Amino acid sequence: MSRRPRSRIWFLLKVLLPVALLAGGAAWWIRHMKPRWTPAAPPATAAVPAPKPARDPLQGPFEEAGRDVGAGRLAAARELLLKALGAPPPGSALVPRMRALLGELNVTLFLNDPTDTRRDSHTVGPGDTLVGVARRFGCTPEMLALLNDLPGITIRKGQRMSVPKGRFSLAIDPAAREVFLLSDGYFFNAYPIVEYRLPPTHKGAFHSTVSKKFNWKAGAQVAFGHPAHLDAARWITLATPGYILFTRQEDPGWDVAPPPTGFALQPGDLDEISIFLVPGAEATVQN
Repeated sequence: MSRRPRSRIWFLLKVLLPVALLAGGAAWWIRHMKPRWTPAAPPATAAVPAPKPARDPLQGPFEEAGRDVGAGRLAAARELLLKALGAPPPGSALVPRMRALLGELNVTLFLNDPTDTRRDSHTVGPGDTLVGVARRFGCTPEMLALLNDLPGITIRKGQRMSVPKGRFSLAIDPAAREVFLLSDGYFFNAYPIVEYRLPPTHKGAFHSTVSKKFNWKAGAQVAFGHPAHLDAARWITLATPGYILFTRQEDPGWDVAPPPTGFALQPGDLDEISIFLVPGAEATVQN
């Protein structure tokens, strides 16, 4: 009797199943047992600290002057600033701030400290007036009123008054957009120019003098002593035509159009400059 042929089931069980198991086991091993490659981490490097900014060479004097001001030692602060700014080191970013502080101290001490070295004294004589004494000492009546805390323009015989020493002058630097007030030729204070327009005849730097001073209110001029003088608009004209310092228009009550050429300043700044300058004061316009 002949054998029956092997069934397909027997063939699958005896031949194909072991092959499948072998292949599946290899796949499992590859997936789970074979070491996986991962990129190596870069070598650790030590953190390099950022370089500290260099200390400004004027930081020490500036901070010391600030402490003096906070303690009320204004004269000491001014002397410290004068020394530091006499020959400032190159590259210092604190020079503008120190100069601004010096200007504030100059004005504050001059107008409020009776012991300031730029003051002298005068005894009012018979027939003296505030305007007459101001003319005699080459200053403005506004300055005398402030130096002596006068409530008005009346002075009396025998009264002791503080009067200024020296002379004040003006320097205008359009390129730097600054106006400088000078005391006997030395820096006293600086003021920013808000905007300006030079006359078409401008050729460069030149010397001139203060010609006239005007105070405008409601479209008319007001004199010192008038109630409207305090908050009037100021004009300071130079002897050279077309060069005028004028208050930037902010109050409609002034009712005065700005000049076609000149230098606009903030009201408080030009008020202060006007206190120090008299007609005939020297003035320089730089390039």
